[in-house]
Amino acid sequence: MKAKEEKPLFLQYVDMISQGNWRGYIEGLPAAAIASELHTLCHAALFSKSSAEAVKFLEATQAKLVDAKAIPQELCSLLKKTMERADAVMSEGGWQKITEKQQEKDLQPVFPAGVFPPVIEEYLDNVAKQVQVRREMVYPAALAALALCTQGKYKVEYPDATRNQQHLCLYIGIVADPSERKSPVFKKVILNPFYKWYNDVKGDYEAEKARYKAERKVLLKQLEVAEKGCTSKEKAATAVDDITGLEGKLAEKKPPRNPYCLFDDTTPEALAKKLLESGESGGIFSEEAAFMEILAGRYTDKGKNQSPDLVLKAYNAEPVRVNRVSREELVLERPLLSMCLMLQPELYNRIIANQNLQGRGCIARFLFCVPERMAGTRKAINNDIFQLSGGEIYEGILRKFLDMERPEEQAVPVLRFAKELCSESSNLGKYLQWIENTMQTGDVMEKQSAYTGKAGGKLIRIAGLLHLLWGYDQCTPISAETADRAVQICQFFFGEKLKEMQTEENREEKLVQRVTCALVRHTLEKGAAYLPQRDFYMKVKGGELSSMEQFRGILETLEERNVLQTVCTGNKKLVYASPFLYADL
Repeated sequence: MKAKEEKPLFLQYVDMISQGNWRGYIEGLPAAAIASELHTLCHAALFSKSSAEAVKFLEATQAKLVDAKAIPQELCSLLKKTMERADAVMSEGGWQKITEKQQEKDLQPVFPAGVFPPVIEEYLDNVAKQVQVRREMVYPAALAALALCTQGKYKVEYPDATRNQQHLCLYIGIVADPSERKSPVFKKVILNPFYKWYNDVKGDYEAEKARYKAERKVLLKQLEVAEKGCTSKEKAATAVDDITGLEGKLAEKKPPRNPYCLFDDTTPEALAKKLLESGESGGIFSEEAAFMEILAGRYTDKGKNQSPDLVLKAYNAEPVRVNRVSREELVLERPLLSMCLMLQPELYNRIIANQNLQGRGCIARFLFCVPERMAGTRKAINNDIFQLSGGEIYEGILRKFLDMERPEEQAVPVLRFAKELCSESSNLGKYLQWIENTMQTGDVMEKQSAYTGKAGGKLIRIAGLLHLLWGYDQCTPISAETADRAVQICQFFFGEKLKEMQTEENREEKLVQRVTCALVRHTLEKGAAYLPQRDFYMKVKGGELSSMEQFRGILETLEERNVLQTVCTGNKKLVYASPFLYADL
């Protein structure tokens, strides 16, 4: 049988002082022997669970050393400071027991059933089953596709006296590992419907473009002839009018709108040009989300961030000017943009941590979801047959809205909520108020006001999209049933936001535990009840712990849990460890 390992001398001293068994030790040893162990004894006293016994022990030690000769001055100073610290701890009621963090159950939000028309829902569910992915990957992609097809063609009005109107753009991010089959979902839900429509209209566009180029060539040739002949006496009188008229016709001649409106790996400057060609309406739809990497500054010189102005303003058709290097700036009068980005977790974490994108409100405009992993649980050979007949209806709905012309801003049809929903007592009103209340001091979204402040707007946009998806138009008010469906979807995304916050808390908790373990190791290895804050930081920094400010935040958390105390001593800060860190002491 293995012999029980003896405790280090430091911990033996701690036990002795904590249990009040120190009197025989002090009385039985000569002062010189006590002095030789004074450093360890002082730290052990500060690490005693009983601060009262620690004070008594230190007082007895001081009395024993009064008559001792040749006690170094630094030891006298150490004893004095230790007694002052022990007195302070005792006067404050001693060390309190460590408060354990409550373990929260992992959140797994589920996209609600019954919010899409039954035939569309059956189709999307079967896509998920066929590809073997979660519904949470398929439905948000379909919602983003609908937003792209309807943006600029309808607005939705907020259900209160402000009558604030918003376009139906949505920014959606779907986060999944490379093995989670994002590409098949992206192809079936977004690319296939779009390219079928685009291939049907591309021919007409090419013909219009060819005619536009030909007419422009004719006008340019006529202008060239007019300019050459303007010096002759016969044509001089009418030359100014002729040239002015031709230049006016050229200015009026606008290229046809390019129906291709899906963009991917592009810069904000290039995006502005593409939007201009597509009638100032388009979408960033990507299986890899390269656009967000560019926006976050990964590929720019020295990691500088690209300006997110276009992304911010195209969310609701606000005018924007895009500066171009060595070229005339682009002016977009009413740009509109929707996004559906399939992100890998590493990129997602980098994006949501980007201070520029967070501070400007870019991330707050997104609805993110992180579907539960399916890798490892799928059938390697899936011979199950699923009816995908509803795909024709789904594609037909998208095609109907893609075919619609985008009206002038003042002529955009407005979707309005039924009168009974424009009330605080309606289910919609209560939910919007609940969202607002979560930002109160001490409530769950107090520190997430940038996101939560836009949650109501996202809700009414989703309600507008569902209204159109179910076959209604601006002549019919948005019903309570549709509003309830929108609330269910928003609750799903709100749950995803809470899950993100929980994940971040878990990440921070790992850092907290890492710092705690470092404090435990230092105390055991060095026999020290405290260490300078700066030295402590140098021990634990690295990885996700990269700044003193972050470290101070962790110390504040640990101090709230009674794990440690930070005390200013002169121009230094000392971190004292709690004796309750060790259950066996």
